[in-house]
Amino acid sequence: MRLHRWTERRRELDERGASLVEFALVLPVFVLLLFGLIDFGLVLGGFITLRAEVNAAARNISVDQIAPGCNGSTTTAFYCTAQQAIGSSLPGTSGTPSVAIAFPDGSSPTVGDPVEVCAQTTLVSATGLLGFLLDGRHVTVESVVRLEQPPTETTSSSTTGFQCPA
Repeated sequence: MRLHRWTERRRELDERGASLVEFALVLPVFVLLLFGLIDFGLVLGGFITLRAEVNAAARNISVDQIAPGCNGSTTTAFYCTAQQAIGSSLPGTSGTPSVAIAFPDGSSPTVGDPVEVCAQTTLVSATGLLGFLLDGRHVTVESVVRLEQPPTETTSSSTTGFQCPA
């Protein structure tokens, strides 16, 4: 009976550090998942925001609504309106998105013709842990709507050289 108690006690002493070893094995995986979720959430949130803002810019252009302060701008009024609707920075991205507006080729656009608004931005890792997957990659969003009002401008525009994908 005494021998049995001694072996149980010895087994308890031998397993004291097991939970610490298990924790040390699980912690890196848990941290990688946590930071991956944070990065993924920020990138997805930035993409959804960019998509909504591009849709809003396309809607403004389709009804020929110029943003306040864009009538006397150095760029075209539609480009200025789109740039104001899209904003300057989004979560999970770096820098100001590049914006382009494209009307159909040929004659001047009329009511019912499509207009395309595109934006492109560069992704960045907020945590730095997934930078090798995200940093430097581009995400492009485009929205095509029909003109509901006769447009005051009829030329495609982009000041950064970025063009809507064909």
